Amino acid sequence: MKKAIALILAILLLPALTACGKSEFGPSENTGKQITITAENAARDAFFMTGSLDVAEGEQIVITANLAKGSIRVEIIKVPGEQSADKLPELDGEAILTAELDSTEGASGTVPSGWYMVKATCLERATGTVRIEVKPAGGNEAPQVVGGWTLTEDAALTEEAQGAFDKAMDGLVGVNYTPIALLGTQLVSGRNYCIVCEAAVVYPGAQPYYAVVTVYQDLQGKAEVRNIVALDLGKIEETGTIEDSQPAGGPVLGGWSVDRESYLEVPDGVMHLASQVVAGTNHAVLCKGWKLCFVYADTQGKTEIFKTVPLDIAALSQPQA
Repeated sequence: MKKAIALILAILLLPALTACGKSEFGPSENTGKQITITAENAARDAFFMTGSLDVAEGEQIVITANLAKGSIRVEIIKVPGEQSADKLPELDGEAILTAELDSTEGASGTVPSGWYMVKATCLERATGTVRIEVKPAGGNEAPQVVGGWTLTEDAALTEEAQGAFDKAMDGLVGVNYTPIALLGTQLVSGRNYCIVCEAAVVYPGAQPYYAVVTVYQDLQGKAEVRNIVALDLGKIEETGTIEDSQPAGGPVLGGWSVDRESYLEVPDGVMHLASQVVAGTNHAVLCKGWKLCFVYADTQGKTEIFKTVPLDIAALSQPQA
């Protein structure tokens, strides 16, 4: 097995090590299976590339941050082979894994076996370390990252997410939204929150439904709603896709009734959402990894998951054109 060569590439718009007084931003350790990034009062927009990480079959990349201040973006970019310090790297397209980290956040992802470069960018003036490690797959060392979003490990809203949601909803009329599950966060110039809500149009007899609400809070604490996608369970169960198909007066539920009081034993089940009476009962359950699990329970109580639909929060957070 080839030995991974540690290198720092001089292909930067900014130098790999930024020296201004006690300012530093660069790799302090590089073994081929582990790279440690050290930042000391690193300037915003400073970046560098280093490598190579050697990932074998059955391994994953785990990223953990220990930052006293600021935030750092880490991008994992595939290269066709072991890289030489004597020439520019041959990069295979866009980053295959991206994590935007602050404080003690983490991320992990399974990537194809091969060689990878690491690009680190300082998003806000930072001090601390970020460690990138190659480890056996299947562990739960860090949350999953999808499209720059860090998925939460449970549904409970953090104090920060609840506060941002309350500010963003202040003054909104016409529909009441009650947050029930935090799916993920995204560090931008501020922070995005992706939240599942129980919703109801404000008029007598309106039927409740579910919606995914994306809230943005800037660095000054001001918050706003960025996107709302109604979850039409009837269409989702039928088509296996999630669309924002809410007509005037609320979505057509296809016989589904919002029901968070029921309990059904489902692998990785987090929260019962709704039920539908058929020859037996269909159930919609929010499951870990953030997907909708549709479960059929017959009249004898036997259950079977007949469909799962991922909640792609990177797509759900994008406003519709």
